[in-house]
Parts: sequence; structure tokens; C-alpha cells
Amino acid sequence: MTFVQGDIRRLTATAAVLVVVAASAASCTGSSADPSRRADKSGRTKDFSHAKPVQLAVIGDRAGTVSWKRPLALSAVHGRLLAVTVRDGFGHVLRGTIAPGARRWTSAPKLVPSTTYAGTVRLRNGAGKLVARHFSTQASGASEYLDPLISPGDGTVVGVGMPVIVQFNRDVPLDRRAAVAKRMKVTSKPSVKGAWHWFDATTLHWRPKTYWPAHTNVHVDVNLDRLHVGGDLWGRGRHTSDYSIGDSHVSVVDVNRHTMTVKNNGHVVRTLPMSAGRARYPTHAGVHLALERNADVVMDSATIGIPRNNPNGYYEHVAWDVRISYSGEFVHAAPWSTAEQGSANVSHGCVNLSTDNARWFYGFTRRGDVIDVVDGGQATDVSDPGTADWNIPWLRWANS
Repeated sequence: MTFVQGDIRRLTATAAVLVVVAASAASCTGSSADPSRRADKSGRTKDFSHAKPVQLAVIGDRAGTVSWKRPLALSAVHGRLLAVTVRDGFGHVLRGTIAPGARRWTSAPKLVPSTTYAGTVRLRNGAGKLVARHFSTQASGASEYLDPLISPGDGTVVGVGMPVIVQFNRDVPLDRRAAVAKRMKVTSKPSVKGAWHWFDATTLHWRPKTYWPAHTNVHVDVNLDRLHVGGDLWGRGRHTSDYSIGDSHVSVVDVNRHTMTVKNNGHVVRTLPMSAGRARYPTHAGVHLALERNADVVMDSATIGIPRNNPNGYYEHVAWDVRISYSGEFVHAAPWSTAEQGSANVSHGCVNLSTDNARWFYGFTRRGDVIDVVDGGQATDVSDPGTADWNIPWLRWANS
């Protein structure tokens, strides 16, 4: 328990007059006019002119720190509490009440970890004089903090299908997800309608109702300061990202026609012959996003459950790769299937192009571009980040 000392404030001249008047009125009834001398129950007077110094104790304070898990509590020694005003470092008032007997004050809420609280306390000492005391203490730090990673990052340029992605370092309890989402805002120029959607306890995405307009500027603001997420977990800090949307790149892969039509800002720039997944390994239907690009990828059939020594197995370097799902689908160069491109589907689920066409598409594409697979032989996978965002119906998206 830490005791906070302070100088006794002298009464103002006006206050002194009031005391004198009150004393004069009291003298008509035979009471002492000297406020430092008072009668006890037996009628005898006692001298209070040498009242003990008032002390203010911050309960539980150890080296200037108190536990955030408990309300802040103050205790008065040799004095009675009249008024307590406590604020944190952000200027927020910490509410509290004075207990009967005016010896103790307790805050209503728990404290915010790692926050400094400073207060002014007005008391009356044993001689009836007003005394002011000041104190400062800091709440202890939390054992766990919720930190976000925002994508896309500052200064990047992405495609019209790219969602805002926030990945947390800790699980967010189901009953606190709405509170966390309220602390996150997406604004843009031009303004668009959009909503957050939780995929799991650590991941949520924000997307517009329709594709972003080309050349939109996007601002993401995640403010977790003072947010209690649950248990010992607290949010902290303000996190932002500013990025932009590039040209509108939307490609349509028509599985039945064996073509990929590529548009730039609504205009067809190329129609490429391609080969999609064969009947045994069909390509997923629905809107895909360009997730990443690599000039060379080692593709191993064992990663999708096909042994390398199987007649359908493979293990080889593949050039000019644009990943469009995390289940293993790419748009890539496939010189071995050039004869079938434009006429038959023979791949293991990827979109096969000639080397020249794949190289061109690789250079044309940026992260977040749209690749819409029409008449795919396999249902859309809404659990895959590459195919989930634009294949979940809007009403379901906006209400979960």
C-alpha cells in the first residue's frame, strides 16, 4: 500500500468568512467558535488544532503499479473523502464511488493494462480543513495481446477482386468477434459498400458487394486500443494500411469452349486457347483470384494424393505460374499439352497454356486479379481462400 503525501490547501478568503459566520451562529447556542476545539459527547472540549496529517493510500500499489484485473481502490487515513477525480492518459474519466464512512473510493470498471491513471482527491482532515492529494499509478500489462496483420500492405497495387485480409495472432472468441469487427473500418475513394466476414477464429476478410472499381484508393483502420477481447487477452495499438486498386483484369475460363478470355478494363485483350482439368481431375468452378506468381514451381503429384510412380503422377519444374487457389490450381505453361489446348481438357485441374501465352499472362497479372471459371467440372470450394471470397452469396457473407 503506497501513501501519497501533499500540502494542505488553505481555504480561500470567502470560505474563511463562511466558517466564521457559521461559528458565530453556533456560539449563540453555547458552542465553541473555534473550529479546532469541539465538544465530545460528555460536553468536554478537545483540541483538534494539531490534527494528524492526511494520507492517501493507493491499495495494492507496488512500485507505482497496480493489477489491471482489479478495480482501482483508494483509502484515506486521518481524513474523509469528499471528491475523487481520476483520468487515464487518454483523458477518459474512471468512474467510481465513495463508500459509506468516506474512507474508501473504488472504481466501477476494471483497469486497462499498461495504462497510467492520475487523480486528484479532496478530503477533510481531523481539524475540519480541506486537503488535496494527488496520485499517479500504472496498471500492469496483460499477459496476452491481440495483434493484427493487414493485407494488402501499404503502397501496394492489387486487382479488383482482392479482399482486405486481417489475420490475428490469437483466437478471437465467438462472442467477441462482433466487438472486434466494430473496431475495424474500410474506407475508399470512390466509396463502395462492403462487409466483413469471419472465416475462422483468427481470420476475417472485407470485400465490396461487387468488384472494386479500377483505380480505387483504399484505407484500412484497425484500432484495438483499450479493447478487452476476453480473459487475459486485450487488443492494443492502431494499425492502418493504404493501398490502391489497379486496372480491372477479369479473365473468363470457359471449360467447355477450352478458351480463356482476358479483359482489361472491360475490353477483351486476348482470347487464349487452354486446357482445363480432365474428367477425373476437374477444375473447380467459380471465381478464383490470382494469389501469387512464380516464374518456376516444382509440381509434385504426391501433394494432391497421386503417387509419383502412378501413370497419372508427375514431378517436374513448371514455368510461368499464377496460383489461383490453395488447393493446387494454377494458370501455367504446359508445352506438353499444346496440341489439346483449345480442343480438350487433359490437365490435373490447372489451366494449361502454351509457353508464350503463359509468359504473357504472367506479366499481365497482379495479385487480386479475377479468373472466373465457367462450367468447371467440380463444385466451388468456399473453404479455399482462393475461391471463397466471391463465391459466398452476399447476404450470407454480410451476416456472418
